[in-house]
Amino acid sequence: MTFQFSKRSENSLAGVNADLISLARVALSLRSRLQSSAAMWTCLMPWLM
Repeated sequence: MTFQFSKRSENSLAGVNADLISLARVALSLRSRLQSSAAMWTCLMPWLM
């Protein structure tokens, strides 16, 4: 972790900003996927029972 941070500090803040933005995008896409799968499961549960 510290090695990564020291390596990042050599870069500009823009690089860290881009990493944070990409992380946020991944988290948002994962959350939307989880929500859609949850809706699908709630629709399927009565049929499976």
